[in-house]
Amino acid sequence: MRLDDLYLWHLGDPATPRYVGALKLVPAGKGVSLHYGKQWLANGFALSEDLPLVDTEFFPPGRLTADTQRAVGAVDDARPDRWGEKVIRFVGKPKRLSLMEYLYYAGDDRFGALGVSTSSSNYSPLALGPLPRLEDAQQLSEVAAK
Repeated sequence: MRLDDLYLWHLGDPATPRYVGALKLVPAGKGVSLHYGKQWLANGFALSEDLPLVDTEFFPPGRLTADTQRAVGAVDDARPDRWGEKVIRFVGKPKRLSLMEYLYYAGDDRFGALGVSTSSSNYSPLALGPLPRLEDAQQLSEVAAK
């Protein structure tokens, strides 16, 4: 699956994720841009100093190359580190390895208040985390009892 468009969500209260805006792969695939959504512009906050609440598409600063791929502001902080990228390459095995895949395959079972989804209308992160979710507890209990 090619992930050229993803959606950023704020997980300050994980029970009620809030849509932040659209993430797009920058031309040539070396970075990720952000455009805040209308609701976030009206009721949200600037994610970082370099991402003020303005209705525009924000692009990563500086020159982007294969060795200097980055996302904008706080989104770049949400991406996995080198070790996380190695794990994603080994376990997730995405067909393409752009920053969009790394952001998506990092999942939401990590520290941080930003999550990535394939939908702008409901938060649906990557479902294949290494740890079971709370809603799976009953099924896990039943399997363990057998």
